[in-house]
Amino acid sequence: DHEALKGGHIVESAGRHLHMFQDALDRTDGLVQEAFRNMFARLCESQNSVLVELAQQAMGGQSTLPPIVKTGALRDPEAHKAGKCKACVFNLRGICRDSAEVCFYCHASGHERTKRASHAVRKQRQQMRARARTPSPDGW
Repeated sequence: DHEALKGGHIVESAGRHLHMFQDALDRTDGLVQEAFRNMFARLCESQNSVLVELAQQAMGGQSTLPPIVKTGALRDPEAHKAGKCKACVFNLRGICRDSAEVCFYCHASGHERTKRASHAVRKQRQQMRARARTPSPDGW
């Protein structure tokens, strides 16, 4: 009974294992790595277009692992107890579109609602961003 098969995010539930797999594969000898390249070559001959696309990306070095931050336990009960979870700021305001089971962030009770910056501070930040985007008079 794998978590991803129960409707959870596959990156969240399997991402750490993907990183461990990649590290282990990098440490193997050339014969094992060649076996994986051969497997991808056979997948390229599949009738399943998704498998073909994934295999082509893997053979071309284009597929990447998810960022490790997306594979961490951001909503795990143990992380919540330890204070290492990240609260869903949308849930704190009652507007999260995802359920607690699929949201990447923690929906458990006990998080304090974040405070929004004052109107003056938000206006100042907006002006700073606008100045940063202003092109120079020379067009460079």
